[in-house]
Amino acid sequence: LTNDLIADNDFIGLFINSNGDHFQIIHNTIVNNEYSGLVINNTGMGFHNNISALNGHYGVEYLGSYSSAETRNDVWANAWGATNLGGHPYYLEEDPLFFNPAGGLYQIRATSPCMDDCAFDHSSDTSFNGLARPQGAGCDIGAYEMPMPLFFPLIIR
Repeated sequence: LTNDLIADNDFIGLFINSNGDHFQIIHNTIVNNEYSGLVINNTGMGFHNNISALNGHYGVEYLGSYSSAETRNDVWANAWGATNLGGHPYYLEEDPLFFNPAGGLYQIRATSPCMDDCAFDHSSDTSFNGLARPQGAGCDIGAYEMPMPLFFPLIIR
Protein backbone atom coordinates (compact mmCIF):
# COMPACT_ATOMS: atom_id res chain seq x y z
CA LEU A 1 0.00 0.00 0.00
CA THR A 2 1.79 3.11 -1.22
CA ASN A 3 1.02 6.83 -1.62
CA ASP A 4 -2.49 6.93 -0.19
CA LEU A 5 -4.41 9.50 1.81
CA ILE A 6 -6.54 7.61 4.35
CA ALA A 7 -8.53 10.32 6.09
CA ASP A 8 -11.77 11.29 7.77
CA ASN A 9 -13.27 7.79 8.06
CA ASP A 10 -16.07 7.08 10.55
CA PHE A 11 -14.22 4.05 11.94
CA ILE A 12 -10.70 2.66 11.44
CA GLY A 13 -8.49 4.29 8.82
CA LEU A 14 -6.88 1.03 7.69
CA PHE A 15 -7.27 -2.53 9.09
CA ILE A 16 -4.85 -5.26 8.03
CA ASN A 17 -5.49 -8.90 8.97
CA SER A 18 -3.42 -11.19 6.77
CA ASN A 19 -2.70 -14.42 8.66
CA GLY A 20 1.05 -13.94 8.53
CA ASP A 21 1.65 -12.41 5.09
CA HIS A 22 4.06 -9.51 4.93
CA PHE A 23 2.66 -6.16 3.82
CA GLN A 24 4.55 -2.99 2.95
CA ILE A 25 2.86 0.26 3.96
CA ILE A 26 4.92 3.06 2.43
CA HIS A 27 4.40 6.85 2.07
CA ASN A 28 0.83 7.12 3.34
CA THR A 29 -0.90 9.87 5.29
CA ILE A 30 -3.36 8.29 7.75
CA VAL A 31 -5.18 11.09 9.51
CA ASN A 32 -8.32 12.17 11.34
CA ASN A 33 -10.08 8.79 11.49
CA GLU A 34 -12.65 8.17 14.27
CA TYR A 35 -10.90 5.07 15.64
CA SER A 36 -7.23 4.10 15.23
CA GLY A 37 -5.39 5.18 12.10
CA LEU A 38 -3.90 1.74 11.41
CA VAL A 39 -4.89 -1.56 13.07
CA ILE A 40 -2.64 -4.58 12.46
CA ASN A 41 -3.76 -8.14 13.33
CA ASN A 42 -1.77 -11.34 12.74
CA THR A 43 0.59 -10.04 10.10
CA GLY A 44 4.13 -9.17 9.22
CA MET A 45 4.44 -5.58 8.16
CA GLY A 46 6.83 -2.99 6.87
CA PHE A 47 5.72 0.50 7.92
CA HIS A 48 7.94 3.13 6.32
CA ASN A 49 7.75 6.90 5.63
CA ASN A 50 4.14 7.30 6.85
CA ILE A 51 2.28 9.91 8.87
CA SER A 52 -0.42 8.71 11.29
CA ALA A 53 -1.87 11.72 13.09
CA LEU A 54 -4.97 13.15 14.72
CA ASN A 55 -6.82 9.81 14.91
CA GLY A 56 -9.50 9.13 17.54
CA HIS A 57 -7.68 6.26 19.27
CA TYR A 58 -4.12 5.12 18.49
CA GLY A 59 -1.93 6.08 15.56
CA VAL A 60 -0.98 2.39 15.15
CA GLU A 61 -2.78 -0.38 17.07
CA TYR A 62 -1.41 -3.93 17.24
CA LEU A 63 -3.70 -6.96 17.82
CA GLY A 64 -2.91 -10.67 17.90
CA SER A 65 0.55 -11.64 16.70
CA TYR A 66 2.61 -9.47 14.43
CA SER A 67 6.10 -8.66 13.34
CA SER A 68 7.07 -5.32 11.97
CA ALA A 69 9.91 -3.31 10.52
CA GLU A 70 9.45 0.43 10.87
CA THR A 71 11.50 3.36 9.64
CA ARG A 72 10.93 7.11 9.33
CA ASN A 73 7.29 7.39 10.45
CA ASP A 74 5.67 10.35 12.17
CA VAL A 75 2.98 9.19 14.62
CA TRP A 76 1.60 12.30 16.34
CA ALA A 77 -1.36 13.65 18.36
CA ASN A 78 -3.55 10.56 18.33
CA ALA A 79 -6.12 10.70 21.16
CA TRP A 80 -4.92 7.54 22.97
CA GLY A 81 -1.26 7.88 22.00
CA ALA A 82 1.10 6.66 19.31
CA THR A 83 0.41 2.94 19.92
CA ASN A 84 -1.12 0.48 22.36
CA LEU A 85 2.34 -1.02 23.00
CA GLY A 86 4.32 0.63 25.75
CA GLY A 87 7.75 1.87 24.77
CA HIS A 88 7.29 1.32 21.04
CA PRO A 89 9.25 4.22 19.50
CA TYR A 90 8.54 5.81 16.18
CA TYR A 91 11.03 7.91 14.29
CA LEU A 92 9.13 11.14 14.95
CA GLU A 93 6.34 12.08 17.27
CA GLU A 94 6.15 15.68 16.12
CA ASP A 95 3.54 17.92 14.52
CA PRO A 96 3.79 17.26 10.75
CA LEU A 97 2.56 20.84 10.17
CA PHE A 98 -0.29 20.17 7.76
CA PHE A 99 -1.51 23.16 5.73
CA ASN A 100 -5.08 23.06 7.04
CA PRO A 101 -6.18 19.80 8.72
CA ALA A 102 -9.58 21.27 9.69
CA GLY A 103 -10.17 21.95 6.00
CA GLY A 104 -8.88 18.54 4.86
CA LEU A 105 -5.56 19.84 3.46
CA TYR A 106 -3.02 17.28 4.67
CA GLN A 107 -0.01 18.41 2.64
CA ILE A 108 2.91 19.38 4.84
CA ARG A 109 4.40 22.85 5.09
CA ALA A 110 7.97 23.65 4.07
CA THR A 111 8.93 23.87 7.77
CA SER A 112 7.59 20.38 8.60
CA PRO A 113 9.95 17.89 10.30
CA CYS A 114 8.69 15.41 7.66
CA MET A 115 10.15 17.47 4.79
CA ASP A 116 13.11 15.84 2.97
CA ASP A 117 13.42 13.15 5.67
CA CYS A 118 12.31 9.76 4.31
CA ALA A 119 14.20 6.47 4.25
CA PHE A 120 15.34 6.15 0.62
CA ASP A 121 15.52 2.36 0.72
CA HIS A 122 11.75 2.31 1.40
CA SER A 123 10.60 5.00 -0.97
CA SER A 124 8.42 5.27 -4.06
CA ASP A 125 9.27 7.08 -7.30
CA THR A 126 6.15 9.25 -7.31
CA SER A 127 3.76 10.67 -4.72
CA PHE A 128 0.01 10.89 -4.10
CA ASN A 129 -0.02 14.27 -5.84
CA GLY A 130 1.86 12.88 -8.87
CA LEU A 131 5.21 14.53 -8.24
CA ALA A 132 8.46 12.62 -8.66
CA ARG A 133 10.33 11.82 -5.45
CA PRO A 134 12.48 13.53 -4.27
CA GLN A 135 11.80 17.19 -5.00
CA GLY A 136 14.42 18.54 -2.60
CA ALA A 137 17.37 17.18 -0.63
CA GLY A 138 15.33 14.05 0.16
CA CYS A 139 11.81 12.74 -0.25
CA ASP A 140 9.09 13.73 2.20
CA ILE A 141 7.44 11.50 4.82
CA GLY A 142 3.75 10.90 4.07
CA ALA A 143 1.70 10.59 0.88
CA TYR A 144 2.53 14.01 -0.53
CA GLU A 145 5.81 15.22 -1.98
CA MET A 146 6.03 18.97 -1.77
CA PRO A 147 7.33 20.80 -4.85
CA MET A 148 10.48 22.84 -4.73
CA PRO A 149 9.68 26.53 -4.24
CA LEU A 150 10.15 28.82 -7.19
CA PHE A 151 12.37 31.82 -6.64
CA PHE A 152 12.19 34.77 -8.96
CA PRO A 153 14.92 37.41 -9.11
CA LEU A 154 14.15 40.74 -7.52
CA ILE A 155 14.54 43.50 -10.06
CA ILE A 156 14.37 47.06 -8.82
CA ARG A 157 14.15 49.87 -11.33
